[in-house]
Amino acid sequence: MNRILLVAILALSCMACTRQSQAASSGPPQSAIEKTIVALFPSTDFVKQSVDFHQIRVGPARAAHTAEVYGIPGGTTYWNILARYTVRTRNHFDPSNPGCTAQDVSQLYIAHKSDFGDWSISQVSGSENHTGAETHVPCN
Repeated sequence: MNRILLVAILALSCMACTRQSQAASSGPPQSAIEKTIVALFPSTDFVKQSVDFHQIRVGPARAAHTAEVYGIPGGTTYWNILARYTVRTRNHFDPSNPGCTAQDVSQLYIAHKSDFGDWSISQVSGSENHTGAETHVPCN
């Protein structure tokens, strides 16, 4: 009787571990990544900013080292994200000449699940990061 109970407990715990590792290996959804990036470029009464995404690449799941890095606790599963996008800015200070610009960005981010189950996505410095010069573009 004790062996059957032990086998049942081990089987249930293995199923739970498998579900957790499958959930952890999927990485952050694209909608969470886009929401985080768009929030970095808020619009105001005087400046309207928008983000056009060209590419979002999510790397394989990795385990963080034992020490905390970029706010990620040691041993936590994390993902590298490379996002390429264009930030468009329209200045409303002078309605006759609103001054629209565009800037191409290639930026590295890092993502992990917080203790509360939410995605935490942060910008990090890296050789992949590049922000192009602002160019004047026609306003739509």
